[in-house]
Amino acid sequence: RSSDLQAELAARERERMAARIRELAERLHLDNVEVVADASQFEGKRATAKGFFNKQTGKITIVLPNNLSTIDAEQTLLHEAVAHYGLRKLLGERFDTFLDNVYESATEEIRRKIAEMAARNGWNFRTATEEYLAGLAENTDFESISRDAASQSWWAKVKQLFIDMVERVGFKGFRDKVGVTLTDNELRYILWRSYANLAEPGATRSIF
Repeated sequence: RSSDLQAELAARERERMAARIRELAERLHLDNVEVVADASQFEGKRATAKGFFNKQTGKITIVLPNNLSTIDAEQTLLHEAVAHYGLRKLLGERFDTFLDNVYESATEEIRRKIAEMAARNGWNFRTATEEYLAGLAENTDFESISRDAASQSWWAKVKQLFIDMVERVGFKGFRDKVGVTLTDNELRYILWRSYANLAEPGATRSIF
C-alpha cells in the first residue's frame, strides 16, 4: 500500500509538472515543447537529463521523471527555452560570435567557472559558455522582473551598461578599451531580452 501511495503521489506531481510546463510554453508562445513521462525511451545522457534542446529539430524536451518538483521542471524549461532556444532565435547567425564575445568579455570569476564546466564535462568553451548562460536563466525570476517597477528600473540600468559597452567596442566584441567586463547582471539582462522576445513575439527588439 505504501508503494502504491508513493506511486500515486509521484503521478500527481508529474501531472502538476506537465500542466505548469504547458502553461509556461503557452505564455512564451512555444509550440516546440515536448513533455515526456517515461525516460526509458532515451539512451545515454538524455536518459538522465531533466530536459534538452535539439539543435537539428528545434524541439525542446522536458523529461518529467528526472525533475524533482514543479519548480525544478519550470527551471528546466527556462534553461532550455530562454538560453538554448531563445538566444538562438534572438541572435540568429551571430550566436557563435556572441558566445565567443561573452567569454572574452566576462569577469575572471565567470571565465574560471566556464573553464571548470568545460573541463568537467569535456565541452568546448562555446558550449560551456552557453551552459553557463542557461544556468543563469534557471535562477532569474523573469516574471517578477516583468511585474515589478523597481526590478524594471534595475534592469534598465543593466541594459544601459550593456548598450554603452557595445557602443564603445563597435560590433566586434563586448570588452571596452578600459577594461569594463560583463558580469552576471549584464548576462541576466541578455537572458531577460531573450525571455521577452519569446513572451512578446512580433515586437521589434534587438539586444544590439
